[in-house]
Amino acid sequence: MKIFPQSLRWRLQIWYGLLLLMVLCAFGFTAHHLEKVERLRNVDNDLQQHLAMVVNELRASPQRNDPRPDTGSPNRPPPPPPRPQEPGGPPGPNTKFDPKVDAMFTKASQYYYVVWMRDKEPIARSANAPREVPKPERNAVATRERGGHLREKFLLAAPVDCVLVGRSMEEEESALFFNATLLMAVGCGLFVISLVGGGWLIAQAIKPIENITATAARIADGELSQRIEEGNTKSELGQLSIALNQTFARLEDAFAQQQRFTADAAHELRTPLTVLLLQVQTTLARERSVEDYRDTLQSCERAAERMKKLLESLLQLARLDAREEPLQQKSFDAAKTAGECLELVRPLAQEKGIVLNSELSPTTVNGDADRIAQVITNLLTNALQHTPKDGLVTLRVNREGETTIIEVSDSGQGISWKDLPHIFDRFYRADKARTSTAGRTGLGLSIAKAIVEAHGGTIKAKSDLGHGSSFLIRLN
Repeated sequence: MKIFPQSLRWRLQIWYGLLLLMVLCAFGFTAHHLEKVERLRNVDNDLQQHLAMVVNELRASPQRNDPRPDTGSPNRPPPPPPRPQEPGGPPGPNTKFDPKVDAMFTKASQYYYVVWMRDKEPIARSANAPREVPKPERNAVATRERGGHLREKFLLAAPVDCVLVGRSMEEEESALFFNATLLMAVGCGLFVISLVGGGWLIAQAIKPIENITATAARIADGELSQRIEEGNTKSELGQLSIALNQTFARLEDAFAQQQRFTADAAHELRTPLTVLLLQVQTTLARERSVEDYRDTLQSCERAAERMKKLLESLLQLARLDAREEPLQQKSFDAAKTAGECLELVRPLAQEKGIVLNSELSPTTVNGDADRIAQVITNLLTNALQHTPKDGLVTLRVNREGETTIIEVSDSGQGISWKDLPHIFDRFYRADKARTSTAGRTGLGLSIAKAIVEAHGGTIKAKSDLGHGSSFLIRLN
């Protein structure tokens, strides 16, 4: 059996409640203790003042009660010691106190005093003093508590043996109890209000997480178009919602692209398979001459080559996506590699009457020269494919800081702004009327992008419809 719930909301609520309870208890105990210490300090100060008054009166009482005038004679006998008084009775004749002092030790004042000589019986005590007041030991602490509500302070001083002054603490105890009850009531009220408010705040804080969970569950059920309500985009959960929405959008695009890729791959493979089956079925329908069989086999060979090329491209893309395509990491001159690619496609340019121009600056790149050459050749072939007779195709290689720039531009028909964001998609063709019969699969730019990104670079296209296109590769 688990003690704490698994819900994050209730865990936060419990932790917040425990923390708040500890803070309130610590504050309450501290406030109560400080108030108690302050009251005890005031009581002790008052007891000290009353004790000093009693001692002063005891020291002054012999001179006050002596009827003989003070002649200043050194032979005058000392005054007689104070006469013991009956316990509970008034002070003896030699322990008369000033009326103002006597007024301070009444039942209304709560203060009392007791005086001892050498014996254990008191020689003087106030009328409101408790009947049983034990004489303090000589090595005892000067302040003591008795009976749970009496606080006493004493002094071992001449002309007597011990003087004790005390008072009842019932008034202070009642005040402390009232204040403790008030603190507890206020603390309980604050605890309940804070707990309710904290629960509301936690619920508001957890609500975006619940929305994220619900949206993720709907997406897991196949509703890929669902998105999280972002709410406050400046908060941490708002930023998380934005990031998750971007992830879900890419996930939806990936699924859509995967579906298009599967459909396009099936379509591309179906065309050569249809041709292959049609040729075989037509040839087998009746007896034919050797030349007819040869023509049929040649058509089947072309269809098989077409499927082989398509499957090799698909396999290469799959390996590039899985980072399984082996890439050599060697330094090579990008300008030299680009020049070789340019010479490779020059016969095609001459056949179409297109002018090839080059601006090649030597620059060193670390990577797979053959793969980069494949990308450049693919871009040049595309440019020649879409450039009319007497057009111009330009290949540039230069360096900007630590980045190598490879650019292939043409003066062809250009790319529509609607098609430009999709030209690197697999099997995408800007010319919807053109089919794979031209010998192209629609995977060339996809493979080029995968190779460039495998080298840690980027490839982008710019185009102005009717004024040509430009492909820009950046390699670090």
